[in-house]
Amino acid sequence: MSAESDLSQTRSGRAHRTRKSRMPASEGLPAMRAADSQASNLRREIDGLGLDLLQRILLLTDGTLTPLLEMYAGEEIEAVKLCQELRAERGRGRVPPGRRILVRTALLRGRTSLRNLLHAESTVFLDRLDRRISRGLLETNAPIGRLLQGARTETFREVLGCGREPAGPRAEYFLVPECSPMIYRTSRIWSAGALIMAITERFPETQFRGAPPSCA
Repeated sequence: MSAESDLSQTRSGRAHRTRKSRMPASEGLPAMRAADSQASNLRREIDGLGLDLLQRILLLTDGTLTPLLEMYAGEEIEAVKLCQELRAERGRGRVPPGRRILVRTALLRGRTSLRNLLHAESTVFLDRLDRRISRGLLETNAPIGRLLQGARTETFREVLGCGREPAGPRAEYFLVPECSPMIYRTSRIWSAGALIMAITERFPETQFRGAPPSCA
């Protein structure tokens, strides 16, 4: 998903919401039915993957994953940045004020055990966020979820799809073969009516099955 495409979708989404606010309540019913249909389709997709309970919860939750991962692991979670690049909204080059995009790849791992739990690729619209969040993303190893919580930022996650794919080059971070399956979820995250982030999260199919380490 390109930054320019994200921006276009954001503008069209704002225009849609403006029109919707002027519609009679009865005319909003098709949109509500479409949202219900999308949620039902997502559940069917997840049902078809044959996942354990916690894996299903991770895919279905519309909140941040950090608290769930910390509860599972029994330790604080930190982000390990594998790649991070600052871009302008309309491509590479000089980044004008107010139009910064952060493209980053990171691992979420236990701070004490150093065990990798999740791989995440994100495109973040920095200037649509609280400055504390933007600074934290650029300067610290705090997970995105913790930064959003710390700034008391209310968000809505729109899950676009999920599925199963080969681990490929990500296999080395989880000590699994490249051909082994990983579960992924792609989402857009909104705050105050604006798109602030697009993210794809992945974890090995063998992850989050059985009793968590915190119960060992």
